[in-house]
Amino acid sequence: MNQQLQQPDLDVIVAEEIGRSKDNSAGLEQDYLAKDEKRKDGFKGHLHRIIIWAMYVAATLVMVLFLVRFWHFAAPEHICWLDKDRLHDIERVIFSSALATSLSFYFKNVLKAVK
Repeated sequence: MNQQLQQPDLDVIVAEEIGRSKDNSAGLEQDYLAKDEKRKDGFKGHLHRIIIWAMYVAATLVMVLFLVRFWHFAAPEHICWLDKDRLHDIERVIFSSALATSLSFYFKNVLKAVK
C-alpha cells in the first residue's frame, strides 16, 4: 500500500502595505483621521483668529475709555459731559482691565515656572 499523501494546494495570500491600499478599511481609516486632524487644525486656527481680534477690540475700547477720561480731566469744565457715576464706571473698567492683564502675566509666568 503505497499511499501517497497529497498536500492540498494553498493559495498564497499577499499582504499589501496599509498605506498603499486605499480600498481596505485601514487605509480609509487613515484617510479619515488625517482629514479629521486637518479639520480640527482649521477650527483651532479660526478660533485663534477670533480670540486675537477680540483682544484687539477690547484693547482699543480700553484705550478709548482712557482717552475719554483724560479728556474729561484736561478739558475745561463747561465741555465735560461725564457725571461722577459715569466717570467712576470708566475708571472701574480701565483699572479692572489693567489688574486682569497684570494678573494674567503673573499667572502665565508662574505656570511656565511650574512646567
